[in-house]
Amino acid sequence: MTDPYSHPQSYRRLNQSLSSSSYASVAAGATSQSSPARFGALSHLLHPEDDPPTRSNMTSTKSPDSWSARPYLSTKMPDQDSPPSPPLFIRPSYLRNSRHVERLETQHTVELAEFDQLRRHPQSASSSQDLSANIGSATIHRSRKDLIQDYIARNPLRTNAPKKLPTCWSDIDKWPGLELLAGATEVKFTGSTKTSDEAAAIRSDHPMPKEVGIYYFEVTVLSRGKEGLIGIGFSGPKASLNRLPGWEPESWAYHGDDGFSFSCTASGKPYGPKFAAWDVVGCGVNFETGSAFFTKNGVFLGEAFHNVRGDKLYPSVGMKKNNEHLRVNFGSAPFVFDIDSMMEASILPHLGHDFANQVQKQRNRVKADINKTSADTLESARDETMLVQELVAQYLAHDGYVETARAFNREVRDERKPLHMDSDGVELFDPSQDLHATKRQSIRSAILEGEIDKALNFINTYYPHVLEREENRDVYFKLRCRKFIEMICRVNDLSTQDPPPLAPKAAGKLPHPSNGTTFDHQMELDDQLHRESRAPIIPPMPVPSPFNPGLRFGDGANGADGKHDTMDTAPDGVQLVSSATDSEQLLVDALEFGQELKAEFSDDPRPAVRKALDDTFALIAYQDARESIVGGLMEGKGRVEIAEEVNSAILVSLGKPSSAALEKVVAQAEVLVDMLSSDGGAGTFVNVRRDCLQ
Repeated sequence: MTDPYSHPQSYRRLNQSLSSSSYASVAAGATSQSSPARFGALSHLLHPEDDPPTRSNMTSTKSPDSWSARPYLSTKMPDQDSPPSPPLFIRPSYLRNSRHVERLETQHTVELAEFDQLRRHPQSASSSQDLSANIGSATIHRSRKDLIQDYIARNPLRTNAPKKLPTCWSDIDKWPGLELLAGATEVKFTGSTKTSDEAAAIRSDHPMPKEVGIYYFEVTVLSRGKEGLIGIGFSGPKASLNRLPGWEPESWAYHGDDGFSFSCTASGKPYGPKFAAWDVVGCGVNFETGSAFFTKNGVFLGEAFHNVRGDKLYPSVGMKKNNEHLRVNFGSAPFVFDIDSMMEASILPHLGHDFANQVQKQRNRVKADINKTSADTLESARDETMLVQELVAQYLAHDGYVETARAFNREVRDERKPLHMDSDGVELFDPSQDLHATKRQSIRSAILEGEIDKALNFINTYYPHVLEREENRDVYFKLRCRKFIEMICRVNDLSTQDPPPLAPKAAGKLPHPSNGTTFDHQMELDDQLHRESRAPIIPPMPVPSPFNPGLRFGDGANGADGKHDTMDTAPDGVQLVSSATDSEQLLVDALEFGQELKAEFSDDPRPAVRKALDDTFALIAYQDARESIVGGLMEGKGRVEIAEEVNSAILVSLGKPSSAALEKVVAQAEVLVDMLSSDGGAGTFVNVRRDCLQ
């Protein structure tokens, strides 16, 4: 079961990541379904310490925002009195265009919001208390241990989640004589060795994901004795930690005492210069070619290893002498070596080393393979241009862009006439399809404007049995939650802005229909996506609930009698409340509707439903909910998502596919790229959204 109130990163399903999809399901056409102030002050987020300064002997061409790092969640349990820290996410600058990192960032955004909401509102983890009691009660601060346990319980391991990037050294996967410092980004040898072959090694908290294609990190030598032994490289999980990396099976490393490279054996080969204190050594692995390279102080040293294989390879370092001290940079700060330029095709020819040219050749080869793929077998009766035109036309019609679809059809016909091609062009509609498309357009327009009650009336008028289906229960649930969110949006906008001047009703303006049977056929969805996201305040219209006939969609927003206070209308048609009293009444109405919403779904045992209710109700705890940790619920993309789900449900009820053919093509391409990327292959150099849809 999918989360009934998930938050997509993009506004269109074409750009959503498909981490939970499979090739078989896509090919078969299957679809998946500021600090609070209003009711008391809560603690603020703690900011992490600034990153330590990094040494650089080159002029960087990177933009200031080309790298980012966020606070991290330590791998061990800290003191009970210390405040909880949100999960860490590091986006190395050279991976900013990686589709794998895009998926990681989307997942991290959700995890960060969940963790911060739980820390600020520990009581929201329980939905058994009365909603109004939750509003008025004070927050009970709990220990860090309890909060982290709650976070883990509410966020079980995601089996289909993208593999994480290394963020720090592991406090578990290390030799006991090593001490971790500076948030586990520094490691210092404080023990002793008994034999000449004994040493102390450590691995990172996560392996390098092959899905990124090329992974790179740097290590700064903060301290090294004259006879010290330091190895920098990577190893598998079975490599021994009481010997230097490179000496053991499943380990590869570059050693600083002699400049040799070691590949799974104690017999090394001459490779590069020696390194000592304050040298910066970088290590990179190319999973597509199975090769690895090193850098020293920003200078590329060439490939050190070939035929590198292993399911899980961790960045690893080892040392042998007391007080030897290393600092790692996994991408939280700019690198000394210009790895960003090496990954950018436009700058590669100017670097002058073979590895950069090799990366460019890999990219060119992958793109050439894609471009030379024939489309003849996809549709024998159409050439490639006509096939693309039909995919676009069907997508526009499917998603309700009626006028745009018609305009596209006319343009295609006009374009084909001078070429003496088929004058019929791309056929879009028959009369029945046109009628349903207009109805679906009206429903989507209402949702995109935040007028949920109006959309519900349209649904029950045109497609009365759609929401009664058990498979659409989640769609109905999301619509109910969205109505509550829109009510809070209106309350929030009124409470955070000065009251606008009142204006008489504009001449010629017709009131909103009360029976839901008339609407403006000229509303076009293309314009809706660019309109202001704040919805006009309109009287909701009563509609029976398909799953609870005793409830009315309008109840709670209007009171039991369905009456409304008098409101003025501005010249642009947006109705305005006339006083602060009306704003307070809107809040009361929202709370009443929230009670109804909670009562209606309180018996639903699904964790996703309970979490969605908790997240939705958390909006009432903030003076300015848009700036809160749950403010993302109020963004326009939430309207787009539910509008698409309603549209799909209606199409299925009409015996039509829930997804457009173009969406299925893109989804299938994403799954195929995932398959090609899983082992570090050619798919790692392809980003479907960036390379094909932009």
